[in-house]
Amino acid sequence: EGYKFTKSSKQQLMEGLAVSIQSNGITFPAGTIADELEVFEYEMAGGDEGRYTGIRYSAPTGFHDDCVMALALADIHRKRGNRPIKFTPEIVRQLGAMAPRR
Repeated sequence: EGYKFTKSSKQQLMEGLAVSIQSNGITFPAGTIADELEVFEYEMAGGDEGRYTGIRYSAPTGFHDDCVMALALADIHRKRGNRPIKFTPEIVRQLGAMAPRR
């Protein structure tokens, strides 16, 4: 199943992930995912004349957000499929091995 990333869809994806984490709807072990979430940022975006145009979510310069995006996509899958998703330590190790080093 594909997912089209746009400014709007990424904002919805990140806000959905935030709600799931805050409500304990999704959990994850310490490590790469937690590290990326720790540095993940948002910025209030404004257009001409200071009008609010949304929120921009991203990793700061020099960091990656691949694991955060993967977790958010897994969360969407969990919500749509009504099935729990569990990240085992082995899966996290495999994902960590594939992630670019900082």
